[in-house]
Amino acid sequence: MYRFLLATFLLILLTGCAGLQTKQEYDKAAEDAVSVKFEGKTFVIQDDLNKSSAFVSEDAATDFFKSYVEGAFLTLIDLTAPVSQFEGAMLIYLEENKEGQCDIKRSNFISDNLGGGLGYEIYYECE
Repeated sequence: MYRFLLATFLLILLTGCAGLQTKQEYDKAAEDAVSVKFEGKTFVIQDDLNKSSAFVSEDAATDFFKSYVEGAFLTLIDLTAPVSQFEGAMLIYLEENKEGQCDIKRSNFISDNLGGGLGYEIYYECE
C-alpha cells in the first residue's frame, strides 16, 4: 500500500511540474509579456518567437481570485475561462503585433494539476 501511495504522489508531482515547466520556459524565452483585453477579461501573452507559440494566461488579479475560490472548494471546481476566450485574446494579439495573416494552429491546456489551469500554450502560423 505504501508503494502505491508513493507512486501516486510522485506521478502527481511530476505531471504538476510539467505545467510549471512549460510556464517557466515562456518566462525565459518571451521578450515581454503583453496584456490584451477580450470580452471584459485581461489576458497576459508571452510570445516565444522561435517556436511560433505563446503562453496565454489570465491576469494576476483573476488568477489570484480563481486560485482562492478553487482552493476553498478543495479544487473540485475549475474557474479557468473557456479556450475560446484565450484564443480570442491571442487573435487580437496577432492582429496588433504580427505582419500578414496569422492563424491559430492548436491550443494546449496547461494544467496546474490541482483541478485548475495555468493557461493555454497556443501555436500559431503567419504568412
